[in-house]
Amino acid sequence: MKTSRGAANDLSPEEDPGPSHKEKLDFKRAREICNSIFEEFGQEEVVVVDGSFRIVDASSLPLEKYGLTKGHAIGRRCHEIFHHQKTYNEDTRYTCPLAEVKKTGKPHRCVHIHLDKEGRKLIHSISSYPVFEGEKVAGMVQFLRDITWETNLQKHFGDQEKLAAIGRLAAGVAHEINNPLTTILTSAMLIQEDIPADNPEHEELALIAKEALRCRNIVSNLLDFARQSEPCKSDQDVNDIVAEAAALVRKPANFKDIRLTCDLHGREIQAHCDKAQILQCLVNLALNAIDATEPGGTITFETKLLPEGNWMEITVADTGPGLPENIVDKIFEPFFTTKPTGTGLGLSITHGFVRQHRGFISVENRADIGAAFTIRLPVRGAKAPVVSLKKILSVP
Repeated sequence: MKTSRGAANDLSPEEDPGPSHKEKLDFKRAREICNSIFEEFGQEEVVVVDGSFRIVDASSLPLEKYGLTKGHAIGRRCHEIFHHQKTYNEDTRYTCPLAEVKKTGKPHRCVHIHLDKEGRKLIHSISSYPVFEGEKVAGMVQFLRDITWETNLQKHFGDQEKLAAIGRLAAGVAHEINNPLTTILTSAMLIQEDIPADNPEHEELALIAKEALRCRNIVSNLLDFARQSEPCKSDQDVNDIVAEAAALVRKPANFKDIRLTCDLHGREIQAHCDKAQILQCLVNLALNAIDATEPGGTITFETKLLPEGNWMEITVADTGPGLPENIVDKIFEPFFTTKPTGTGLGLSITHGFVRQHRGFISVENRADIGAAFTIRLPVRGAKAPVVSLKKILSVP
């Protein structure tokens, strides 16, 4: 195995039908070296591929994320496992590190996104190195480090700072608008009382009052978003809160011929929370799901206790069209909305309530159909959330 740089052939992953006998001998030696690495660094993520991007060897750790054993992975092309693609697709947004190494014959380091067995994004810091047969790049060795947790944690705290700043601004704006708005609304209603109903000005004043009321509702939402009052917490059975939320949205769901289902954890899940706030969060999510789902669809409420025992999840999933990838990162930003008449504050308020409970909220498109919003909360008596952050955070 030669590790100094040689001239590389520019071959796409589909052009090479497979390694030659000579290459196989080289990879036998490469596997022996990598086996030594596996033994010494058992928890490292290492993958060895040949010149046609077939997996030759790998440590067990990266394969577990994709629901595979080494026997099932060896011989398959890496893009089948890491990207769920049967054929190589050169996505210009994410340069394939292995294709880059094969093309240039040089080591390559980058941050790259893989998909786990359930289609969720995993962010990796990847270092890839060429393996030479003469002057030809006959394969690559890749070292991976999962940085999904660190990336999400950084984003989470960045979002908190941004939302807090916007909240302070929103509170100031809301208070400044509220007083003149009340004057406009009161004056319009008083003048309207003195004008006959058949007068055209009566209808115009009614329109002014209607729009003033709409603005007052927006101001109220702004204040709800900006208000950082401490939640009034008590011990609550989360299953009961979810069942109550489902009952509250049953009428609008039935009106649209949408089926509601509840898949609740078999045992009581106790959380120290503000029932009214969590209930509002779930109703907000359910009403959004109803808006997004076509008649005949289904909305599912699910609760479960995570294996660690300190955290629980509430999921509201629909069978709608899902969320466009370009808006997933913006969905909890204040004033962002895809509805023609929306204020864009409902999900921001929901995000704020969850945050005040030391919890997390995320959204992802499901592999089959629709989107799923998941709220993660500490159960009663759980320690500070940093203890289990690595296991509960996921990419939006």
